[in-house]
Amino acid sequence: MSAFPALACPTAAKPFAKYWLHGSFINIEGKKIGKSLGNSILLQDIAKEGYDALDLRLLYLQSHYRTHSNFTWNGLKAARQRRLDLQALADQRFQIFQGGSLDEASF
Repeated sequence: MSAFPALACPTAAKPFAKYWLHGSFINIEGKKIGKSLGNSILLQDIAKEGYDALDLRLLYLQSHYRTHSNFTWNGLKAARQRRLDLQALADQRFQIFQGGSLDEASF
C-alpha cells in the first residue's frame, strides 16, 4: 500500500503514481492571473487566435517545474513554430522510413 493514501488508486491495489511533481503558478504577461484583474485566457480564446492545444502544452512543458510559467503571445507563437518544426522533422523521418529519400531541397 502507498505511504501516501491520497496517491493510491481507490479501485486497484497499486499506487496511482510513483512520483508527484507540483508545478508552480502560471503568470500572464508577467502578472498573476486573477478574475479581478480580468487577465484570464480560456482555451477557446487561444483557439480563436489560431493556436492548437499542443502549442500551449509545449509552451508549458518547456519551463522548469520549480519556476513560474509565464504565458505570453510571443512565447506561444514560438512554441507553435517549434512544434511545427518538430512535426516537419518527424514527417521527413517517416518519409525516409517508407522508402523516400532526402536531398538538399528537403531542408
